[in-house]
Amino acid sequence: MVWKSLQLRPAVSSFAKGLARNDNSIYIRTLASSARNEKSPSLLVTSIGNPEPRYSKTRHNVGHWIIDQIVRSYPDMFRESEINSNGRLGLFWESTSNSPNITLFKSTNSYMNLQGSPVSKVWNQYRKSEQNRGNVPFLVVIHDELQMPLGKIQLRKQGTSARGHNGLRSIDSAIGKTYTKISIGIGKPVGQDVAEYVLSPFEKNEKDILTMESFPKAYSCIIQLLKEAQ
Repeated sequence: MVWKSLQLRPAVSSFAKGLARNDNSIYIRTLASSARNEKSPSLLVTSIGNPEPRYSKTRHNVGHWIIDQIVRSYPDMFRESEINSNGRLGLFWESTSNSPNITLFKSTNSYMNLQGSPVSKVWNQYRKSEQNRGNVPFLVVIHDELQMPLGKIQLRKQGTSARGHNGLRSIDSAIGKTYTKISIGIGKPVGQDVAEYVLSPFEKNEKDILTMESFPKAYSCIIQLLKEAQ
């Protein structure tokens, strides 16, 4: 897919200023169009998991892995935000002039069952900033899913159940169910405790499946959401 080049200029948005006011260690830059007369959709794509780098290779953190693959595979479309050098909530990447209006956020500094706090803080400020700019913001959460086979991807609309997922339950408690889910299947354990399973690393053959099947499908879901929102 070829994206039409947009004439964009970097700017310190109210999103950045708002986060900075709430936490002096937080600073994020977003892109502002020099001429935007119509409302445009914007996506905050958030992955949830456990703190990294300690849990970076585990099944529970497959959402973070997806974000990593996006920024590695499309370096001309996403650039690292300055927040990454001093942020406490996680890591951010922002759109470049060659990509649509998408902000990526890895919530890497909180445990899975506590994701409601960082996600709600970032989302509330992002939503306010985008609305002030005349955009229509949407929240997308990427997470692991025990109820699906390894490699399978499911796009789930707003208002759907957390399916017992503690990270989603935490987010639901903080902001409700007004967000879209991208579920990444990690399969169910066989003869292994669930807690041990989700905290264990992927095998090589499993990584291959994620790379060949899960990642491209997940990215396609993100682009699909943006197109449908227009």
